[in-house]
Amino acid sequence: MNSELWWLYDVIAAVIIIAGTALSAKKGLVKSAFHLIGYILAVVLAFSISGSVSGSLYKNTVRSSNIDKLNKSMESDYFMTEFKDYLEGLDYNISVKKEKLNTIFASGTDVDGQLVKYINNINGKKADSDSILLRKIHEGYASITKKIVSRELSKYAAASAAEILKDTDTNIDDLAPLLSVLEDNHKSAAAYIADNYISQAYQTVIRLIVFTILLAVIILLTVALVKAFTDDESYTSPTSHVIGGIIGIVHGGIFTFAATAILRLYAIMGSNEKIFFENSAVDKTYIFKYFYNFIMKM
Repeated sequence: MNSELWWLYDVIAAVIIIAGTALSAKKGLVKSAFHLIGYILAVVLAFSISGSVSGSLYKNTVRSSNIDKLNKSMESDYFMTEFKDYLEGLDYNISVKKEKLNTIFASGTDVDGQLVKYINNINGKKADSDSILLRKIHEGYASITKKIVSRELSKYAAASAAEILKDTDTNIDDLAPLLSVLEDNHKSAAAYIADNYISQAYQTVIRLIVFTILLAVIILLTVALVKAFTDDESYTSPTSHVIGGIIGIVHGGIFTFAATAILRLYAIMGSNEKIFFENSAVDKTYIFKYFYNFIMKM
């Protein structure tokens, strides 16, 4: 969605809230109150259960498959070759020896510091400041890992891994020896990436799926129970309808919350081009951003 259409987010939220208000006003106080109790319970249960099971579900379902797919994407010395080409592509006019990179990575000790020192001494003069070099080195890690992950896994997971590795505070020492060509099999590196760089992305997806399913089931169960155990309330007073409408505002908010979770799930499971949420657009909204920011914390 174009960021200029930011207002459409608020329109969607407003329509849902108004619809919830109107429907609750029609139902009256009693039914609206019972529905509200069920809806609040649905949100609380869906939120807590989805959060508690997402980690174990990831480990017991997709983790193993992700490791196999990542291992498949890391044939021979792909990382070392790509990293060498990346460093030589920087504006430093340097020729990097892959053997030296392998030695540095295999050591697993202050890999970032060794790389900065090596690059700054290739031509016998300092190529750049240590801080700038460190940032560019991590951008290289991020770019190559993103390619590896996106080959077989989702673009969202790839982007998440890249964001972690771009951070110069991310310690590469544990992963580096696993990426060395001295390693005959990169399955250990694949497992490390699966556990440290893409795990949170997949847990987010799993949590959103579990959350939306539980929310829908409990809401439908609430509707069925209220319908079965309450009268039609054809006798309700105008006051009852007014109070029901006020309660309906909360109903609408809960349904907007649910819609935001579904749209967020759609966004992160699609390609980069299909991302529905643009932070620049969401930040401009008056209502929608509060629902979106809460979902982003999941």
